[in-house]
Amino acid sequence: MTVAPYCMDTTEVTVAQYASCARSGQCSAAPTTAFWVDIPDADRDRWSPACNGNRPDRQDDPVSCVDWAQADTYCRAHGKRLPSAEEWEQAARAGSRGWPHPWGLAPAASQVCWSGVTKRDGTCPVGSFPEGDTPTGIHDLAGNVWELTSTITNGDYVAMGAGYNVDNASLVDVAVRIPGEPGFRGPNTGFRCAK
Repeated sequence: MTVAPYCMDTTEVTVAQYASCARSGQCSAAPTTAFWVDIPDADRDRWSPACNGNRPDRQDDPVSCVDWAQADTYCRAHGKRLPSAEEWEQAARAGSRGWPHPWGLAPAASQVCWSGVTKRDGTCPVGSFPEGDTPTGIHDLAGNVWELTSTITNGDYVAMGAGYNVDNASLVDVAVRIPGEPGFRGPNTGFRCAK
């Protein structure tokens, strides 16, 4: 795989970073509910336990439940863009090393925020698993949240990286791509930017 030179953010966009963009008026507020959570209008100011929204207890976790347009807007507001699926995969494979995981050849275990070792009911603070970093220090390219990319196939965006709720090690492989409708908002979906 050959891609043009690019820079990738070392972490997923955090709740605090996204909230700052929303306060500035450049981004819309992060949703507090996933798209499938049906709650009464009277409770719309409360969050779904799985969505990070602007929760005070998850400021250092990746923002979640944002859709593709919100992620794209955030990156553009910061002079960046969403990475393509090819860029994302190249970074996660440690460039020319071609590894199946950011940390190397060993299967997923305790290197990432996922449910394969310890059942998780939400995200982890970004960078909490340095043993899962790439050799260049990019955090959380496996686990924590599926990351939105700029790649769209058959009308659906491509997300990569596996979320905190994944418990199947084969889904933590960097080549795994999942499709999602552009308006989808999931508690296990976030993003990072590139330029």
